[in-house]
Amino acid sequence: MRNILIALLLLLTLLLGGTVLARQIEHLSTFDALYYTVTVLSTVGFGDITPKTGGGKWLFIGLALVGLATYGYIVSTVVGTVTEAAVRREVLGLRGRNRMENHCVLIGWDGLGEVTYNELHQNGVETVVLVSDELQMRELRRHEIEARVGDPQRIEDLSDAGIAAARAVVFNLPNETDNLLALLKVKRVNPRIQTVVVSRRRDMEGVYQQAGADRVVYVADIGGRLVASTVFEPAVARVLLDLAEAATGLDLAQVTVDEQVMLRGLKNLSSDGSCVAVAIERERELIPYPNPDTPLRIGDTLVLLGPSNETRRAIQTLRGAV
Repeated sequence: MRNILIALLLLLTLLLGGTVLARQIEHLSTFDALYYTVTVLSTVGFGDITPKTGGGKWLFIGLALVGLATYGYIVSTVVGTVTEAAVRREVLGLRGRNRMENHCVLIGWDGLGEVTYNELHQNGVETVVLVSDELQMRELRRHEIEARVGDPQRIEDLSDAGIAAARAVVFNLPNETDNLLALLKVKRVNPRIQTVVVSRRRDMEGVYQQAGADRVVYVADIGGRLVASTVFEPAVARVLLDLAEAATGLDLAQVTVDEQVMLRGLKNLSSDGSCVAVAIERERELIPYPNPDTPLRIGDTLVLLGPSNETRRAIQTLRGAV
């Protein structure tokens, strides 16, 4: 900005100086002298006012040469300042992205992706959405959703989404091949990241698992069961929807077993029985409906069912917070 002000001040000085000299040397009116100076400095030169004296001709030569140099300096200064500002904004933006960590990356955006993002956001998980369309990215940002545009098979674009420092990534691309290739690329960048693949084909589950997927969600399976339950068991469907939408009724929550939780055990889960453990995940094996005497191991994951406030209270009790 300082350089631009200097350039404008120089141009103003030339205009004033040229006007005064042209008025004195060529005996022009103030307006004609200003008009003459502007046409010479801008190299327009209409020819309706021409120098009549030797001093006027020398003034013309001086203004023309200095005018060309001044305009070149002004243009280069303005372009340089604008470019520098753009580069600075980009660098600051990249630094902000590089500071992002322990977040989730959602690859692909549709109705399912929107629900996934909203659920993550409601649970306090910072999420970056990676899409391939510039207009879609702008629309997401207009709704204050952190979005990037890029190819999930390019390491540069994955790095821009902070994949190296992310805690999890959800693959929600409509094409199974694209999902698989993106999964392989992500595992190459961050082998320890938690990976969840949304699949439209049941026969792809084994392929995804061999490629390193931690979880494969078969959308049609979940949706089909819910639709059938709505027809034949509407009360069951209502409970499932309540759980899926994290409404004010029942809620599912999980807690990882550490020494504190293991010592307290399932007997101390809830005094009034409003919160129950419906499953234990142990080394990728699911143990359903554990009884209060079921021994816990460090590293187990307890899945709790109950009203939202009761599940939170149960987790605090297990961790010794209350």
